[in-house]
Amino acid sequence: MAATRFVPLVLNLIEEGEFVQNANEAFGELQEHMIAYVRKHGKELAKGATGKLTLAVTVKFEGRDKHDFSIKGEIKSALPNRPPVVSAATAGQTQDDRDALFVRRSGSTAQPPRQGAICTQKGEPIDTKTGEVK
Repeated sequence: MAATRFVPLVLNLIEEGEFVQNANEAFGELQEHMIAYVRKHGKELAKGATGKLTLAVTVKFEGRDKHDFSIKGEIKSALPNRPPVVSAATAGQTQDDRDALFVRRSGSTAQPPRQGAICTQKGEPIDTKTGEVK
């Protein structure tokens, strides 16, 4: 093989540079996602959350002749899921005597349903007589 026609393979030549470009884009997206995750869930719930970017390059001898290799570039990312949040409900019976769990009309929170609330976690006012979100 003529030395002037070919160069040794390096990462930025895989897929004519697309592999490295896509890896850089995926790394940027991972960073954006992690920052948004912490903003959304707060530092206490997000503490310990991890995002992972995995780059894999597989070189395979295809065997058609002694010079026949394939290069496969893969990019995988793993992003953190929503953190678990525990909310409270109280056991009781429906009007037709079926067992059920009950929460405020506005929905469940970490506080027991029997404990009154004047607003939702998003700050929406709750009617203290009916329990409905105003």
